[in-house]
Amino acid sequence: MTERNFSFSIFFTLLGLGVGTGLLFTGVLSSPQRLQFLYQPRGLGILFGGLSLCFFIGVSSTTRRHLSTLLLDLLTDSAEPNKQGAFNECVMLATRTREAQGQELKLYREIKPYLQHETLRLGLDFLIAAYPEDLIKETLAHHREKRLLIYRQCAEAAQFLGRASLGLGVGAAAMGALRAHLMLSPDTLSFYMAGIGLPLGLGCILYAVVFLPFQQKMRYLEADWARYENLNMMGVLLLQGRHHSHYVETILRAYLPHEAQHKTPVRPMAAPAAQADSRADSQVSPVAASPLSPANESSYTQDTFEVNGQTLGSDLSSGDFRS
Repeated sequence: MTERNFSFSIFFTLLGLGVGTGLLFTGVLSSPQRLQFLYQPRGLGILFGGLSLCFFIGVSSTTRRHLSTLLLDLLTDSAEPNKQGAFNECVMLATRTREAQGQELKLYREIKPYLQHETLRLGLDFLIAAYPEDLIKETLAHHREKRLLIYRQCAEAAQFLGRASLGLGVGAAAMGALRAHLMLSPDTLSFYMAGIGLPLGLGCILYAVVFLPFQQKMRYLEADWARYENLNMMGVLLLQGRHHSHYVETILRAYLPHEAQHKTPVRPMAAPAAQADSRADSQVSPVAASPLSPANESSYTQDTFEVNGQTLGSDLSSGDFRS
């Protein structure tokens, strides 16, 4: 998951939730002529007590923990994966791999701690260990399914709780109707009718505004994370094949969102490795920024780069990596 961002995005998210919840409660409270009709402990107890039992009995503890984590990620706008960052790191690795002149393993060991994406770091471990392509693909596919299973289980839990809210609302309304039939009197008819409609209406509202949207969001995140994991997997396989960075960029751009595909510029063709030293002599001094940033593309061909205050250097002709 991406880093939690407490900025304007979470402000507008909380603002929308607050306004929607306020309007919802205003509509519920203004429905009866007298507010005491909303005091229906029997119907509300059946509805919310039944939901609590369904949540703790029908949902595993692992899924409950994932639900709480994903809810916090949704509120902080950090639930979606950073596909653009993974794309930039794959292109950067492809560029530096062609300049390593047979010292790719040392390059991977040096740069792996600075990568921000777990699947890409795992793939570099497989490349360092010289795993075959089929084994790398199978292992990364299992890693992808393990991550997607979290969102699939959360979507199923939301679907289960939504159906339970509808069933409990109908059950509470049926109990209210039975009680009204047994104790029917003209003076208490309005109170008993409120006891029928309140739990049924709340059950439908919970399903419509809580469980159904959460279920749809989990399905969207499952598909989005699948594209992200496929991007990382394809990037690792392209690195194993030592393809040109321009070719890697062209292939991986298909995994980006449509708007990002037009915003991402096509990088020029990288120079042959034999010209790396002459190009490095003609360029400016290294900048104090991460080599993983696309803004520092020119630093990929330099002999030194600085990441998080630590300077890394490389002599590509001799294979000597120093820090």
